[in-house]
Amino acid sequence: MVLVVDDEPLVLKTAQRIFEFRGFEVLATSDGPSALAASRSAKRLDLLVTDVCLPGEDGRLLAMEIRETRPGLPVLFISGLTSGAATQGLPPGGTWAFLAKPFTGRELDAHLATLLGAPPSRRG
Repeated sequence: MVLVVDDEPLVLKTAQRIFEFRGFEVLATSDGPSALAASRSAKRLDLLVTDVCLPGEDGRLLAMEIRETRPGLPVLFISGLTSGAATQGLPPGGTWAFLAKPFTGRELDAHLATLLGAPPSRRG
């Protein structure tokens, strides 16, 4: 199960379709509070994909909040910001990656393989 968080409806819908195409079940939310609630109610969560800039809440803080109840959850941060600006303030270590918008399917697949330990096509 992948939790995708983005406040831009087109980006959110596109991300949802991309992950579904790769065989993942997807929870799609447009803000931090909804994402936090979804993370608490989901029985299983394999990956959090969040925009760095969300209305009312920073995606980095959201990821840290979710990781309080799901330690070690891999996080893929997506943003139009540069990597340095987007990942500033994140704790060292941990399982996370950054992907600049717009991104290609090949770039996404490479990050998924790193974060999840296997290419998406081998996940079941």
